[in-house]
Amino acid sequence: MIQVLFFLRFRTQLRRTRPQLILQLEKAIVEALEGAGAIVEHKHRIITGYFNKQALGIWLTIITFLEEITALLGEADSELYGYSLVVSEDLEDYVQGWIGSNLAALSGGSRIWCERSVQPFLSPYVDFDGPAELASPEPPLPAFLTTYVQMKRFGLSSEGISESLQQRSGMKDKMLHILRYGAATNAVLVGPAFMGKRVALYRFCAEALGEIPPMILRFSPRKSLGALADMYSPPVRGLLEGHAVPEVLGELEGLQHVLFQERLMDEYSGYLLVQGRRFFTQLVRAYMTVVQDLERVPILILEDLHLADETMTDLVLDACAGFETLKVYGIYSYDPASEATPLDSLREDLCRWDPLLPKTLHFSKEYYIPLQSPLMSRDLWEVAYAARLLKPYFPGFLFPQLFQEAESTSAMALRAFTILARLGLIDVIEDPAPRFPRFTHLAEAWLGERKDHIRTFVRKRLLGWVLQGLLRPCFGLLEILAALDGQGDDNLVLNAVYGDVITGAYQGIQQAIKANCFETVVGVDKGPQLIYIFTTLKALIHGTEGEIHEAFTRPAPLEVLFSGYQIHILVNLTAY
Repeated sequence: MIQVLFFLRFRTQLRRTRPQLILQLEKAIVEALEGAGAIVEHKHRIITGYFNKQALGIWLTIITFLEEITALLGEADSELYGYSLVVSEDLEDYVQGWIGSNLAALSGGSRIWCERSVQPFLSPYVDFDGPAELASPEPPLPAFLTTYVQMKRFGLSSEGISESLQQRSGMKDKMLHILRYGAATNAVLVGPAFMGKRVALYRFCAEALGEIPPMILRFSPRKSLGALADMYSPPVRGLLEGHAVPEVLGELEGLQHVLFQERLMDEYSGYLLVQGRRFFTQLVRAYMTVVQDLERVPILILEDLHLADETMTDLVLDACAGFETLKVYGIYSYDPASEATPLDSLREDLCRWDPLLPKTLHFSKEYYIPLQSPLMSRDLWEVAYAARLLKPYFPGFLFPQLFQEAESTSAMALRAFTILARLGLIDVIEDPAPRFPRFTHLAEAWLGERKDHIRTFVRKRLLGWVLQGLLRPCFGLLEILAALDGQGDDNLVLNAVYGDVITGAYQGIQQAIKANCFETVVGVDKGPQLIYIFTTLKALIHGTEGEIHEAFTRPAPLEVLFSGYQIHILVNLTAY
């Protein structure tokens, strides 16, 4: 555990002379500690917050808390007689008591102290004075306390801002200039990944829209309609809630909820495609109406066009064909490490977008400036790696909430994303997954065994949202858990397989069985029973009479430990 101790000098007298001030001050400190994820204890005249040392970004959380508290105490400083804030590890009760009795008086005023053993973890964010020089106390200062030093400055130094990052900023300015004079019609930006096309396009849209957000569709490598649900982001939602018709908003809310629930699927069902088309059309139409009423030109950005499959491409093209006044810009990227990629070789991918994006702005490799591997604290590596793992499954605007659910705070996550953006590791805070080449490899090498803790964090977030009913279990979820070194329990696995058969989105299960990797995903002990349940249920719901007879020719594996599997096997036999 990490401890943060707060002692107020002459607290007893202050409670008599300024009771309201002290009551409000101590209440604010307790609330700040609890808001930072600490367990609070109040004894020996000391307020103590206990932090989980294993929590993601814990030192950045503590720094953010200390900034909040010093600002709070600074407002009341003229009414106080000094205080001590101490950051340490596992101080015994007698040492805490000694701090409460002596440290504020010996230091001659208000100070923040840091035990030397935690100094390396805080040093990326603060400067330290030398060893504290205190008046010789009676009794002598405990040896443990002579290792305390004082923090004197919060914040991140500018040493992490590299020359290449400044050069990249200049290249983004050049790209923005080209957009101003070359994007009068719908266009697609083509070039190496990680070069800043997105940032330049966002700046271009800000010039056209002002405070109005553009509509953004970020394609995903997964065959999921969750990318459509993510278009209804907080900025867009806020814009529509202030102007759109309530009935339209209600329909959008319902459709977005359905699409979001199915975001872990890696396969399209017919029902969801119908709902996805309706949601996309209704959302873009509502957005266009509001923006045009505000006398601006509505803009849709299609990010990561290289990840769009044929189904999603057709959905977007069909819907946008009726929106003549909608400005559309796409971003298509390729590997910056590859050989020079002529535009002709990209034609096959890009030609299908010609009806919507007739113009191509090709930014060649001369605009690409590699970003050096960043020098970062452990906290920043942890947050960035977690964001990279979360990226395929959640929209970036939910990341602060996901961190808060894991004994961290949204304030810590937002602070970390701000620093990562300043270091150039991420483009925009709203989509904070790192876009640095080979980032995952670098992060895992730097974090070592700590990466397993972060992978567990991602698994727990996924499972937590499933248990809350916010995500539907499916075979895609089971594959994700296996890739994160985990597996679902018996009920989860059964519900995932059963649900995919019901919806007709079971191609992934069939392919896994054919490739002999199904049991690796669901668990070797569950494999035979689940294969039988899947085969027979699929035949009963989707098969012909002959296929049903064939599915039930195998003996039923009734010798199972989990009764739920046995029940479903018997149900299928009864239905047959």
